[in-house]
Amino acid sequence: MPYKRLKTKGKKKAFNRFYYLPIGLGLIFLAAFWQHIWRVISLVARFSWAVIAVFLNLDMPAIPFENFKSVFPLSVNCLFGFLLVLGFWLVLLSAQATLPISSVRDVYRASFHLLLHMLRLHGQAVLIDDGKKLANPEELNKPGMGVVVVDFNSAVALEEKVETPNLVRRILERLGLAFRLIDPYQSPRIQGPGLVFTRRNERIREAVDLREQFRMQRGVQAHTRDGIEMVMNVNSAFTIGQEPDCLEVTYAGEARIENLRVAQLRWQPNGRLKILRLSDDLDDADRLEIHQYARVASRLGQMGAFTALPAPRALPIFDEDRVFRAVFSQARDNEDQLIPWYDLPVKVVTDVVHDELLKFNYDDLYRADSPGDFPMKRLRNAVQTRVRSLGLLNFRYFTRRDGKLLQEGEEIVLEDLVSSPVRQLENSKVLRERGIKVLMGGFQELQPVSEEVYRQHVETWRARWESDVEVIRATRDLEAARIQNHARAVAQAQMVSTLSPIFDSEKYTQEAMAIRVLQALEQIAADPKTKDLLPGDTIRLLGMVHDWLLPHDVRSSSLRSHLMTPGDEKK
Repeated sequence: MPYKRLKTKGKKKAFNRFYYLPIGLGLIFLAAFWQHIWRVISLVARFSWAVIAVFLNLDMPAIPFENFKSVFPLSVNCLFGFLLVLGFWLVLLSAQATLPISSVRDVYRASFHLLLHMLRLHGQAVLIDDGKKLANPEELNKPGMGVVVVDFNSAVALEEKVETPNLVRRILERLGLAFRLIDPYQSPRIQGPGLVFTRRNERIREAVDLREQFRMQRGVQAHTRDGIEMVMNVNSAFTIGQEPDCLEVTYAGEARIENLRVAQLRWQPNGRLKILRLSDDLDDADRLEIHQYARVASRLGQMGAFTALPAPRALPIFDEDRVFRAVFSQARDNEDQLIPWYDLPVKVVTDVVHDELLKFNYDDLYRADSPGDFPMKRLRNAVQTRVRSLGLLNFRYFTRRDGKLLQEGEEIVLEDLVSSPVRQLENSKVLRERGIKVLMGGFQELQPVSEEVYRQHVETWRARWESDVEVIRATRDLEAARIQNHARAVAQAQMVSTLSPIFDSEKYTQEAMAIRVLQALEQIAADPKTKDLLPGDTIRLLGMVHDWLLPHDVRSSSLRSHLMTPGDEKK
């Protein structure tokens, strides 16, 4: 596993406890075979002295050749006993403590790499955690066979360097393949979660995060159709570790290409399937591909019973082909620089926002001609739909068994539907070719670059609102005048109908007729509906006439009090 060497100053390096075990085994070996060891040492010493005596013309010592018998048991115990104990110890450690082992072969290979580590002959030892390489630079560039541990959220792309041909290395490679200590040559090589044993010259090209990714590009500038420069933040969410979304596709009418629609379905508690909406969210290339397949699906015998789609997995999935396409199909920017796969989606979303914003005038973005219809919302939906269609997508074509048309809001029995298998859209798209699924794409904080444009827009809004207020106020005043005139006409008609019998009668004297007319006018004026329409001067005039004609009339004083306003009563 990766590690960092701790540098200490002024301190003596602590004795490694790892050496306790071989020292203990060595002492046990000496105690068990000390006689044989002494005989072999005596044999070697006398033989060495004999060689020296030959060159110096000295007396030859007696060589105890019978001590050769002790060489055999020592050799057997050293070669087989020690190696057997060492091998058992390596296997025991490899299977339990060092690496995430999943098979017997992994134990075998991990033991070999542990031996290389003990002999300081191992290569890189790297942990890939959430798409990040946890190791120091020296560890990443270390030559030799190494180990890479990849967590369940990640994948790794490996490349092997080409080295100068060497006969010895070629023989060692053949032996490694024969004993299954190394993998066959494959460059590049894509590996998913788990334990990866690298070859001598393999290096990590890139560590890939399979989880959902989010990128934002700030300060993006774009223009509206009328040339207003805007600034915004563009964002994108994407992944290469999820299954593509599946579009439920059907025809809204005749089986013609322009009638293809994406259906939003919902399962009802009664077991039926409800069509919530049939939306036109397909671009031309996807529409043509789906239409060509739908025309021949039934004739190819691919239409079967309609079933519910499986729920998506909670954990990321590893697809070797998608990881390979994402890492090695790199695009270039305007400056001819390579763009990593995780920076490409936000640049694609930026281009889409530029194209869609050019379809709107600045003032139209904030104008709502009808309730629920907002151009800004239409712009966001258009960007989201286009961006989603640029990534990986699946589709499934479905229709009725009896061939009848499907309609929005309809609830259908599951047995009445047939569908095709789930298929992946294959026409060329910039993100689809790289195995990227787009989860979301859009923009935030859309504002004009110039503050003068914003102020002018506010003034335009204010003028429009003030104009609307004046129109509404004039309409209400006109309506009030019409109501008031109508009420006056009704009151006048009532007065005519009340006074006509009095004037037509010939039995009253002029004084009596005047009093009778005054009483009729007072009764009409006492009506709240009529009183609100009469000016205050008219009511006071009626009171003065009443006092002149009937100064001592107590009976009608209560009636007159209703005619007088509170201000007139004080006077």
